[in-house]
Amino acid sequence: METTTTSQNIISCLQRLFMVLLVINTISKFSSAQNQNDVWYFGNHSGIDFSGALPVAISNAAMNAYEGSASECDNNGNLIFYTDGVTIWDKNDHIMPNGSGLKGGSSSTQAALIVNIPSQPGIYYVFTVGDQYSNGGIYYSLVDMSLNGGLGDIVAGKKNIMLLFQSTEAIAGVLKYDRSGVWVIVHELNNNNFDSYLVNSGGVSDPIVSSMGNLRDWAHIIGPMKISPNGNFIVYETTFGSSQIELFTFNQKNGILNSTRNITAYFPAVEGAYGAEFSPDNHFLYISVMWNAAYLYQLDLINNALTVLDHAEGEYIWDALQLASNGKIYLSRNNESYVGVINNPNASGTDCIYQAHGLDLQPGTFCRLGLPTIPSYAYKPIQISDALANTVEKGALQSEGAQINILPNPIRNATLEINSLCFNQNVADKISLVVLDLKGKIIISKSIDHYIKDYSLDITNLQKGCYILEIFNADEKRITKFLRE
Repeated sequence: METTTTSQNIISCLQRLFMVLLVINTISKFSSAQNQNDVWYFGNHSGIDFSGALPVAISNAAMNAYEGSASECDNNGNLIFYTDGVTIWDKNDHIMPNGSGLKGGSSSTQAALIVNIPSQPGIYYVFTVGDQYSNGGIYYSLVDMSLNGGLGDIVAGKKNIMLLFQSTEAIAGVLKYDRSGVWVIVHELNNNNFDSYLVNSGGVSDPIVSSMGNLRDWAHIIGPMKISPNGNFIVYETTFGSSQIELFTFNQKNGILNSTRNITAYFPAVEGAYGAEFSPDNHFLYISVMWNAAYLYQLDLINNALTVLDHAEGEYIWDALQLASNGKIYLSRNNESYVGVINNPNASGTDCIYQAHGLDLQPGTFCRLGLPTIPSYAYKPIQISDALANTVEKGALQSEGAQINILPNPIRNATLEINSLCFNQNVADKISLVVLDLKGKIIISKSIDHYIKDYSLDITNLQKGCYILEIFNADEKRITKFLRE
């Protein structure tokens, strides 16, 4: 009886932790890729362009991808290349000169992930994921867009660099806490190890290993991994072999997965769980199931309330889920010439407005199982609520307390006076000070000594408007907003 009570208390504490993280993290962080995922290529020569006011189906793709894919645009939303994990095509739908023979799998759930480091414009890391027939495997290749007359190519000697010999079919990407790089997270095969690789201007780091959750062997190799838009949560599904759905907390500072919560029991049928996606506000989790019968679920991560949005008999008919830049979530429908759409994913229950026949694809093209794999930071505009306009963030948690004092605010002169910084005096590292516009673009970046309490920031060249001020060190972050008049 005592053991049961202790276990219940642990579960209750974990549930409260997840609730706290969801409720208080209403500040979405900087997005370095506001337009870089506006064009999707997937399935049988299918595509969707999200760069305009409304999404438009396109049919230019040379690719026929059975499962995972990835595509990349420039900062203006213009396609520059795409891949199925085996081949890379340029914007003209031609294979890059060195773009064939990659180590991804043509039947891998998340066959590829493209990562760009803001400090290295035109350089892209293309991570590929092997499929069940090759026991997975994680590799990367380096694409330089200055090669091949500006159409891009894989750098000589930087192709198929192995990171992990055997892996599951899952991969995900999230920004590091201080925006100095991107964490790429994968899962080893035949154990319960998550590997977090930091990708930055120095290249790809050795992995940070977190041993947590269920063992993933060959029978559990299939299934996606998704990270919430705020970067605090990872959901990981196993599609077959007694399907499991687990939710983890993630530390964006050090790449470590922390607490875990098995949420499988909330779903009445999960065998064949294949699609997963978070709502933009991190409140809801959407799950699609494709085996024996098809289901589309919404789970309220705060109240644990489950809604069955749709159900149908059949196999392999509803598959991947992916959030798009318009704030909607799309569902691939295998062998159909249209995709499903969750129009308002931040709304509870059927108010999310799911349309099974949501958007027609171009004639002659159709879905397969997958949709593009997109880093979690791709669709994150700056949004600061009035209630949390001045907060302190420690790790994943935010708390009221020490604040940033800006005088005056609004600001009409050329100097921004920041008072009462009061960071931990025992911390020897520098304090970073960053000013961003509301689109997430870094306008000013400074590094100051940790012992400074008051600081005068020159904003002579700052245009009129509203801005975000972030001040942080390795242990603490403070966020506020100010108006330049």
